[in-house]
Amino acid sequence: MIKLLLVEDDKDFAFIVKGIMEIKYKDYEIFLAENGEDGLQVFSEVAPDIIVADIILPSMDGIEMVKHIRLLDKHVPILFASRKDSTKGVADGIDAGANYYIKKPYLPEELDAHIRALLRSIQNQSEKNNGKRYQIGKYIFDPSCYLLTYHSQKYRLTPTESLIFTLLCENLGELVRREDILMKCWGKTDSYASNSLDVFISKLRKQLSNDSSVSINNSKRLGLTLEVK
Repeated sequence: MIKLLLVEDDKDFAFIVKGIMEIKYKDYEIFLAENGEDGLQVFSEVAPDIIVADIILPSMDGIEMVKHIRLLDKHVPILFASRKDSTKGVADGIDAGANYYIKKPYLPEELDAHIRALLRSIQNQSEKNNGKRYQIGKYIFDPSCYLLTYHSQKYRLTPTESLIFTLLCENLGELVRREDILMKCWGKTDSYASNSLDVFISKLRKQLSNDSSVSINNSKRLGLTLEVK
């Protein structure tokens, strides 16, 4: 069973999504919360496999809720769902610790596809890189625990950051097509996935800024290359 925490203040919409997904797919157990504070409470009680949260919520908004969750759990996959579709909205959600961002209104079938693609990507990458580490300039990257180390400094990446960086590490010095990264991380190549990728790359560049020999280069929107001079 996939334990899904759905944090949504539109009760009617939440019950529709819950009903359709639990009946149609039969492998979901969906827990509902109407605001960020309730979401934190339910999260602590049920330990969900994945969280889908609206951004604009009463009492505590989705971004603030996710910041609290990330202090407790660095790995649980989180999708933000909101009618807020600006690039800044995507950036705010990802900075808070979300793995992906989908636009409302969405169909339950669409949500199911996003959830399964995200869980599959994270699981596959975790199995593939179990015990494998990369030396990138002065950094050590351990994808099995999402840990990037620079001397004594340790940076815990999000699952999606780790997946993107692993793809670049596996192809060090070679162009990785943008479409390939988008499909492996999000299962689609639309503008939301593309905006999310740009934000993640910006965050990774900041994490790698201690070593000037390491860079992530963008080749005219065709793809990305991780290089060590």
